[in-house]
Amino acid sequence: MNEILLHDEQTGTDKLTNNGCDICFDNVNFSYKDGENILHNVSFTAKQGEVTALVGPSGGGKTTVSRLAAAGRTRRALQKRRYLYRHG
Repeated sequence: MNEILLHDEQTGTDKLTNNGCDICFDNVNFSYKDGENILHNVSFTAKQGEVTALVGPSGGGKTTVSRLAAAGRTRRALQKRRYLYRHG
């Protein structure tokens, strides 16, 4: 714990410089392997500047949704990793 407290405090800004960065899932289906559907028809919009909670049981796909939404998880990147990502 002390190691963490020894680091300089990071500062930021109160100004938001990016606009129009809502995260939208519209009937998203996702599988790691053929026939093993992890997400089925997931739809939601996480609005920029608001808090969105992913709530569900263990194994329900919360981590998968957050990984898909994270930077670098584009459709092309997913296809290169042989994951199945279907929209609509």
